[in-house]
Amino acid sequence: MVKKWWWRSQEYKTRKEGSSPPIRSPEENVIVGAAAEILQDLWSESIKSGNSLSLLDQFDDLISKNEHLPEIFTKPGETSEEANKRLPSLIESIEATTKRLRFIENLHAHSHFNLIVGILYGGSLSYGKFFNIRDGADASDIDLFYIIDPNRYTHRDVAHFLPSSLGFSRDQLDILEQRFTQFLQLFRFGNADLMSQKLQTQSFTMSLKVLPLAVFQSEFNSDLDASSFSVTGVRGIRDYKQCPYEMSTFTQYNFLHQPYFYQISEEILPDNSVITTIPRFIVENGHFYTGDHHNHFIPNYDIVFDTDGKCESILQEFHQILKRRNLWEQQTVDDPLTCEVINVQDRKSILSPQILEDARKKFV
Repeated sequence: MVKKWWWRSQEYKTRKEGSSPPIRSPEENVIVGAAAEILQDLWSESIKSGNSLSLLDQFDDLISKNEHLPEIFTKPGETSEEANKRLPSLIESIEATTKRLRFIENLHAHSHFNLIVGILYGGSLSYGKFFNIRDGADASDIDLFYIIDPNRYTHRDVAHFLPSSLGFSRDQLDILEQRFTQFLQLFRFGNADLMSQKLQTQSFTMSLKVLPLAVFQSEFNSDLDASSFSVTGVRGIRDYKQCPYEMSTFTQYNFLHQPYFYQISEEILPDNSVITTIPRFIVENGHFYTGDHHNHFIPNYDIVFDTDGKCESILQEFHQILKRRNLWEQQTVDDPLTCEVINVQDRKSILSPQILEDARKKFV
């Protein structure tokens, strides 16, 4: 399958006389995006056929022979000032994406699922495979969401939450177990809605978020659908974190890509952990602004595990709610074409041209 990608990619190869600039041009970005899209299609096909690990081995082989790639695939893209992110070269992104997909495949194979309703990942690994995933000092993390049923909890389940075979130190997993037990107490007494923790492998950070199913459904469906059309105001969600955020403001966007600056609030607990209220969603002056978690699943998301399809159903309905709200807002603006769902994405500036185009079609 990699050979298929290689020969198709040659259709996009361009040759210029003289030396090439160190940064990809906008035209070259389209070409690299097309190559990344082909790799994404191959990955999707391999998941369906059960050959994902074999394909990852082929990607590793391609990386080891990168000197044979055309220059356009070894040049980085521009750094986005708005998103404060750089666009890596295609070959760097293939290598970085492959590492993370191998991690996801190992997670699926070794996790214990009694407590867990679903495991999802969004963020850049979902909407930027092979295009904007980076290694190095500014390495892309993995945004992993565990959707749980608190009623299934036993202490034994926590020990299997993340297997040590995934590359996490025992110290990190011990802290996770302790914090998860504490979170369940906070949740049951109505003091926190979810918990988050960052865990470090040798290559990248995993940003883990744990949400009870009822919270996930409320945040993405019931509360959102009922409130976003009829209520003006700011809604928050309480995240039980290890430590305070370095920043005090979250920037959220509406369908016109206009910013809203949300001031977070934090409550320090006796053990120096913190409950941080972050944006669930905002409705202001007739415009809807997505919450922080929402943007992880726009325009795409991936499901590692899903009991009875519950998580998939919730996220599909979430996308439908966004479409309905956007259609409603299009009737209130001077130029409806400027009002589109993908504008809520705070990292829109580093999406590939193909992902942008697919998003516009998806949310029509």
